[in-house]
Amino acid sequence: MRDAEPLREEIRERQRRKDCVKDVGLVRESDFFDHHLMNWIFFEIVGAGPGTLTLAGIEVSKDIRGFSSNRGKTTGFASTFTWTGSDGVPAQLEFRTSFTSIQSTERREAELGSARMREAANNAYRGSRPDIRTCES
Repeated sequence: MRDAEPLREEIRERQRRKDCVKDVGLVRESDFFDHHLMNWIFFEIVGAGPGTLTLAGIEVSKDIRGFSSNRGKTTGFASTFTWTGSDGVPAQLEFRTSFTSIQSTERREAELGSARMREAANNAYRGSRPDIRTCES
């Protein structure tokens, strides 16, 4: 039974993180480095696209930008979260999606409309990894 306590704690932490989406008062500064959680929170509260929220008493901004491959035949998206930590050090979390064909992107944009396209880009995180940076002056 003593070995069960770490598992119970992990379950409580998973539930807290899930609850953060509906109650941002539960967000901790340490959560800022989880791109999936941050994207989920921003998407639920701000919607698709860029925005700013105050989380854990800290103003956090989200920006989304598109980028293309060297040959320009494929495109991807990057979501960047920026904030100044409670220690006064600026920080940034960047997350890039994998490249997709521009032709299929243009077709999807025509079918879905640009707002829906931004929403799709906002959620297209399979197979990508975040780039975490701490910015020093």
